[in-house]
Amino acid sequence: DLTISLHEHHTPTGTPHGIHGAIEYRTDIYNPTTITTLITRLRHILEILTSRADVRLSDIDLLDEVEREQIHRLSHQLSVAPERSSVPEALRRQVSRAPDTLAISDSRHAMTYAELAAAASRVAAMLTSRSIGVGDRVAVLFHRCAEAVTVMLGILQSGAAYVPLDPGQPDSRLDVILADAAPVAVVTTAGLAARVAGGLRSVITVEDADAAPEPGDGPVVGPGPDDVAYVIYTSGTTGTPKGVAVTHQNL
Repeated sequence: DLTISLHEHHTPTGTPHGIHGAIEYRTDIYNPTTITTLITRLRHILEILTSRADVRLSDIDLLDEVEREQIHRLSHQLSVAPERSSVPEALRRQVSRAPDTLAISDSRHAMTYAELAAAASRVAAMLTSRSIGVGDRVAVLFHRCAEAVTVMLGILQSGAAYVPLDPGQPDSRLDVILADAAPVAVVTTAGLAARVAGGLRSVITVEDADAAPEPGDGPVVGPGPDDVAYVIYTSGTTGTPKGVAVTHQNL
């Protein structure tokens, strides 16, 4: 991917006359700016090593005065705190900025931001029609796909929090998470529904969401920045799954 060649150069009379070098690199990995910076650094190191034989490599400063000043200036700038917002509100802003820009894709689907928001709204409408909203938890069981993202955004838009479940985990672990999280519903695919069919919770498939009526124009009580967006379960030190709640603002 990257080859650096150095050789000592001599005059016609045999007198040493500096070091010549060449760099060969893959242009699909490195850009010319990166290579130019690398050459500058390498030349700087060689100049110091040839003028100070006793210097240790670890003592060589790769930055010059201009670069040190740039770093100092950038590190002492005041930054503006990010706007407090929920995920649905952030998505609405992105849709208004770039509705036709590709938002997400997989091997079967490709959606623009406008299409993603519309699909999420259908999921949210389906959930709110079932009285699911702020304060509720909804588990999601999907393989990695664009539909999973749509469902999670729809859950967030309804005001509920999602609890991601990994279909690669054994049923016993999923049962422990479901018992602890106590979701009011599980959204999954028809092929995975049997794995979470036990208990009193409602099981909703993406086919149900696709068949849901178009969302109306009425007001929807959405989440705030401090509301829980999702609850992620980790094994912890004991091996027992433990839930960690993450707010919209932190997400």
